[in-house]
Amino acid sequence: MPSPSHSSAVEPTGASAEPVLALHRRGDLVAEYPRVRGLLADLPPGELSKAGRALSKIKARDVLASHPGTPTITVGVTGNAVLSGLSAAVTAQCARHGLFASVDECDFDSWIRDLGDGETPFSVSPPDLALVVLDPAVVFGSVPPVWSPDNVQSVLDQRIDLLASLVTDFSRRNPATTLVLNTIPLPRLAAAQLTDHRSRARLGAIWRSANVRILELAELAGVVVVDTETLYFDGIAVTEPRLSVYAKAHLSPELLNRYAREVGHIARQRVGRSKKILAVDLDGTLWGGVLGDDGVEGIEVADTYRVESFRSLQGVVKQLSAQGVLVAAES
Repeated sequence: MPSPSHSSAVEPTGASAEPVLALHRRGDLVAEYPRVRGLLADLPPGELSKAGRALSKIKARDVLASHPGTPTITVGVTGNAVLSGLSAAVTAQCARHGLFASVDECDFDSWIRDLGDGETPFSVSPPDLALVVLDPAVVFGSVPPVWSPDNVQSVLDQRIDLLASLVTDFSRRNPATTLVLNTIPLPRLAAAQLTDHRSRARLGAIWRSANVRILELAELAGVVVVDTETLYFDGIAVTEPRLSVYAKAHLSPELLNRYAREVGHIARQRVGRSKKILAVDLDGTLWGGVLGDDGVEGIEVADTYRVESFRSLQGVVKQLSAQGVLVAAES
């Protein structure tokens, strides 16, 4: 697996946020909001964030006054560190799905207070989606200067116990809120500070056991857990050292952008706009060749690399169909 501390991903180029920014400069974003979804469709993450910053400046009440049928959702963001750029990314990702998101960020390192029953925005006016974004500093900020895997396990046990208690109580008090948690990435730099591989392996086992406990919180009603390992598996950076040191932003913009994309899908599901139908072409998509021209005997079925790609797609279609997604032929 690629190292999570190094990025090999290259952001696509070409599509630009300029059409959305132009609407914003002209003061037409509200009036033209139904167009925004299409304008965002093919934007790469960096351009999406630019558009999201412009979209964050308009209000739900104004959009609803002009377009009463627009689905809206409120999103609260809390965590243990600075989450610079996440609000704009979430705003844009929701807009990609035709939703309008009102996103509010809580104070720095306020997640414990926000999940408690005190006078915080989360408690006074619970959002539709409550994002609790935790990063490795929630653990390594509390270990001794010279630490061992045992120290990490002690801190992790305390943190996960606290998280589980807070989440359980918050969900019970606010059944209408969907609480979104995430697994915590293990930084390569932390593991590299252990000189023997046995200790590194133990640290990995301890860390993964803690993340399993977080994933199991998804069994609670109203709780969703985003598995961050699936977001950085193909090699994007988990952290950006300069932002981490100077801005206390311990998760990279690339990872937060991918997290925001997940949140967009959660928001879509929350407002009842999940995709229910998968329409697929047949010729040249589910099999090789053109059935009408080549006949059954002319369809590619041999064990070749090309046919293997068709079989792979067929497997994905079957997997989705088995979970209730309707499959339609579009040929």
